[in-house]
Amino acid sequence: MKAHQIITSLVTIIVCRRVVPTLALIPIGIKTDNIIISPSIAKANLLNLGSDLEAAVNGGAEWLHFSIQDGRMVPKISFGAPLVAACRTKFKDSVVFDVKLGCVEPEHRVQDFIDAGADIISVHPESTLQLSAVLARIQGAGVGAGV
Repeated sequence: MKAHQIITSLVTIIVCRRVVPTLALIPIGIKTDNIIISPSIAKANLLNLGSDLEAAVNGGAEWLHFSIQDGRMVPKISFGAPLVAACRTKFKDSVVFDVKLGCVEPEHRVQDFIDAGADIISVHPESTLQLSAVLARIQGAGVGAGV
């Protein structure tokens, strides 16, 4: 089963430089065997990114979350497809890359992230006038699409 075929609840946590206990508040009635922890690289130390991501994966993370911010859709600027591609080179196909595009007009950027090795690409519905076309383009490349 491909990762994007799994329907689940996502909990995003911050990658830490050391293993620490993490408390996740799970709503009553939610099966915990369906929850995937997808650590976000947004708060990782970029100078130690490789070792931080290795620690997360060695600690059991099967997914990594990349929150892409362009400074227009959201106030912060993060990183782009080259960083996702570098991480993909390091982790090959052993980790699911969950990419959220917090950018204006994602239709101009999705191909870069498809080429970089994203397994799932999510977009904000208000970020484009062509939402269905953006989702179709993502799915047409064999990548999971989300809103």
